[in-house]
Amino acid sequence: MVEYLKSKKGYFYKLKKNGEKKRISQEEYNKKTKQKKMIGGDAIVQEDIKYKDNDICILKPEIKKGILITTPFNQVVGEDDIRTHGLHIGVNDKRSSIYFKAPYYSPDTINYTSVDSEIFSSYNNDILYGSKIYIRVDPDNTYVYSTEIRTHYMNEPQDVITRELRKSRKSLTLYLNILKTNKQIQNSDFICYNLITSLRENYSSTPNKPIIYPLTKHNIEKNSEIPIKLKWLLPEYFIFYP
Repeated sequence: MVEYLKSKKGYFYKLKKNGEKKRISQEEYNKKTKQKKMIGGDAIVQEDIKYKDNDICILKPEIKKGILITTPFNQVVGEDDIRTHGLHIGVNDKRSSIYFKAPYYSPDTINYTSVDSEIFSSYNNDILYGSKIYIRVDPDNTYVYSTEIRTHYMNEPQDVITRELRKSRKSLTLYLNILKTNKQIQNSDFICYNLITSLRENYSSTPNKPIIYPLTKHNIEKNSEIPIKLKWLLPEYFIFYP
């Protein structure tokens, strides 16, 4: 899997799975990223952005670009809450992150006809609408991590957890392309997932060959997350779906 990048100075690169980075022309970059932009609608411009940091790019909720991601209401309840529509949507100062679910599916295009159709494009019917909020993000500048890594290292110091999580860091665009690749991997014996690459792997599971980290039997499509490290996740970012 190859990822295509643009540097802050305006140079273009392709980043291979093995970490090798090679400089490419703008023409090649535009050609290779055209399909990526189709996943998240039209090209995103500065005026579309509501908030951005190193891990996430939140778009204005009213535009028809990007991809919706979701989290339960109870994840965003704090002691000093902002209240909108009668719902608690503040963030407690003691929390370091809010975790949004990465999309479960990778459509060729997003259906922007309605919020319903957008949700269906990325989550199908696997998300219960009534207890969740949604935000709109730029998939090229929003990053996905493997949830099970936090579980695996839950008794370790925070710096260890952070270090291991970063090994699984990938753009949402790359992650969605990986989901497409995973569909092509057939189950010859037993399917497991690599928590670092997010790829499906065929695995011969026997009593003498247990599943060893970073492999997991848990479906990566349902166990990947997008953290938001904000003191307040403001209601003006939200697409409500009561």
